Amino acid sequence: MLLLVVGWGVAAAAPIKLKMADESPGAVHLSSFSSPTYWLYQGQMPSPLTRHALVAVGSDFYLMGGQTDAAAPPVRTLTRYDTLTGQWHPLAPIPVLPGTCLNGHGYAATDAAYLNGNIYLPAGYAGESSSYCGVHLVYNLASSSWLTATAAPWSQPLGWSQVVEWPSLNGYLVMGGLTGPPLSFSASSAAYLFVPGGGGGTWFTLPTMTIARYGHAAAWVGDKPCVAGGINASNQALTQAECFNPDNNSWYAIPPLNLPRFNAASAVGPDGRWYVFGGTSPTISSIAPIDVYDPATNSWSLLPSPYNLGTPDDPLRPPRAWLTGDFVGDSLWVFGGEADTGVFNQGLPLGTIERILSLTIPPQGSYLPLITSTP
Repeated sequence: MLLLVVGWGVAAAAPIKLKMADESPGAVHLSSFSSPTYWLYQGQMPSPLTRHALVAVGSDFYLMGGQTDAAAPPVRTLTRYDTLTGQWHPLAPIPVLPGTCLNGHGYAATDAAYLNGNIYLPAGYAGESSSYCGVHLVYNLASSSWLTATAAPWSQPLGWSQVVEWPSLNGYLVMGGLTGPPLSFSASSAAYLFVPGGGGGTWFTLPTMTIARYGHAAAWVGDKPCVAGGINASNQALTQAECFNPDNNSWYAIPPLNLPRFNAASAVGPDGRWYVFGGTSPTISSIAPIDVYDPATNSWSLLPSPYNLGTPDDPLRPPRAWLTGDFVGDSLWVFGGEADTGVFNQGLPLGTIERILSLTIPPQGSYLPLITSTP
């Protein structure tokens, strides 16, 4: 079945076939191309992947679900990437649960949280067009097995929501998203808190955000959860950002992004700043510049062009949307996503992994295009 959404949402698309680089011995791969860049090419994922979820655990990344193209059903794969060795390790796939909406496919248009040895997936797109799927999945790293937890108290499950861990409560938040049947999807302003525990854990309903949004970025910034960008209920790409103040139990606005964007990724660096990277513009083009929020000055700035993630009109290293990424130490890593083709929901899936050594320490000199050769 195909998933349709009005305006900026998910829609049916013709299958996209991505021509992969020659992987024969001696094949040459360019890690940076027509423009100077501080990013380094780190290799390829097992397959191109977009709209997937990711968590960082120590020096490892866990990638789960997603789609191999916009028309394909979500995959069930869960893989661990070891940043120290560059090796991929397949793990137990997202389970098939007969009698539920997880009846053969995994999750896409989802986000994940990591808490005390468990990865949580609250909901997502599972290949059905009637609604999103709200089976609350839990993967235990020690046993390499999947369980289910208490479902969120929403009237309809949400896709394209964002998940953020709440460290002091040992819980996680689900904020915003998209809900409803085809042709009547609507952005949500809802916020929920999940705290694990006996009986499958407990959900709490928090005050709603001031702006309903989906496809937004979110992170724990300083001592509070924040959201930025996305698409509102009028199908407009947003710059607006807001944070939740636990002290007075309310949301408040912070300065807006420099660029409106949706389907971006974001992460908080070791310097405490919030980096928003990738995503799609209102003109349906992927965005290269990185927006960064400094909570100390309550202001956003764009990083200089060598930090750009991709180069517009460069087919070898295009900007990307629907990507994932996070920090391991000082290094920001990004995985997959898709390059725009000028038509919404018909991007080219990417399997590229890139890494920037540090966003807190200025690089010494200039990084020149790097050529690596496959043995």
